[in-house]
Amino acid sequence: MAEEHETTREEVDASPIDVKLISTITDRALALRLNTSTRDEIMGFVDVLHGSLSLLVGEELAADSDMVALAQIHKAKGFLKTRSKPTDVTPPFRAYAWTREAASLTRRLLWIWSEKNGVEHP
Repeated sequence: MAEEHETTREEVDASPIDVKLISTITDRALALRLNTSTRDEIMGFVDVLHGSLSLLVGEELAADSDMVALAQIHKAKGFLKTRSKPTDVTPPFRAYAWTREAASLTRRLLWIWSEKNGVEHP
């Protein structure tokens, strides 16, 4: 079992995780509605959500005993591994479903990262 490390304010400030930005992105992505959103609006979130989710998955978020965090990380890793990013030829509904799932997983990992690092989340 790895020794737990207390995160310093300097480490949090130097982190590439921008809580406010990622939170805003996930809020906007989850606010999309299938019946009123254009394909371009939906696709506009794909790369940034994929990048944010990948970034959070790469962080050390969970102690071995934090089963909730471990479960969310496992879900996110599985999602990134098995669900291909939508492309310009992906049917709109699939792109929409992928975007919502990616935003939801990103939001959950952001909360875990924020709690672990003592960062206030919007």
